Amino acid sequence: GDDRWEARYTFSFVRNPWDRVVSLYHFRVKTNQTGLGDGHLSFSDWARVCFRDRDPQYLNKPKMFAPATEWLAGPSGGVDVDFVGRFERLSDDFAVAAEAIGKPDIVLPHLKSSSRGDYREYYDADAIQAVGDAFSSDVATFGYDFGR
Repeated sequence: GDDRWEARYTFSFVRNPWDRVVSLYHFRVKTNQTGLGDGHLSFSDWARVCFRDRDPQYLNKPKMFAPATEWLAGPSGGVDVDFVGRFERLSDDFAVAAEAIGKPDIVLPHLKSSSRGDYREYYDADAIQAVGDAFSSDVATFGYDFGR
């Protein structure tokens, strides 16, 4: 309930939407979701089909594709957590949250590393725009842009 929620320190982590979409694409290719494992769609084509065209064949799990602001929205519509950390500085921001909950010695292990390279290498101009438009609330709320 609201009383218990308000009495606790709450936090979440967000990720640059353009980086997040590249990660999502690789996961869906690896697990062959919606047939992406057969290599019939390039990343930029898939990004346009999902985020500009909203094709239900590929946008088959809308919540997974939703901006972080939708996940974090409270009754007022705004972000409803005490602290929002960033994936881009995960260790440092996790330390802030751990300190706030009285567990400063907790260490966040790095279990799955990626070797896919810089997310910016995946995009053409149309895909940059499609993802930026789809995640405009994250861009505005958390100050993300394509370059960082």
